[in-house]
Amino acid sequence: MIKIAEYKGYNIEFHEAIGEFYIDNVKGTFATYAATKTKIDRLVKSEVKGKFPIEVVTRSFGTGSITSYNSEDKQAWSTINGRRGKDNMVDYAGEPRFYAANENNLQLLGQYNDLQSQLAELNKRCRELEKRLTEPITFEP
Repeated sequence: MIKIAEYKGYNIEFHEAIGEFYIDNVKGTFATYAATKTKIDRLVKSEVKGKFPIEVVTRSFGTGSITSYNSEDKQAWSTINGRRGKDNMVDYAGEPRFYAANENNLQLLGQYNDLQSQLAELNKRCRELEKRLTEPITFEP
């Protein structure tokens, strides 16, 4: 047997004596290279399918889930804060956008939400102080 290629993590081999293709650790043979790649595509899809949905916390402290992922265009379908759409897994700087919704990250999300509430209250208080300023200076009659 001759190793022809590696495709999506699977080795494709060709058995010269019988003229058929094999995939490492997969039962059966395939008559064409294209049929072999199609089988690998199905294997990869079924491996990944069982992993979804993945509950996540976003870097901007949203919550939701990744419902699928396409490794070719490196984009994920997700539902974040009730909005469904296609998102890049990383941003322009190469930083991850999604994190596991584990105990630690959910605790950080709670802290973030608490700080956001405090920030809103501080902004409100600042606006109230601004309204109490007296004797404005103007140059118009």
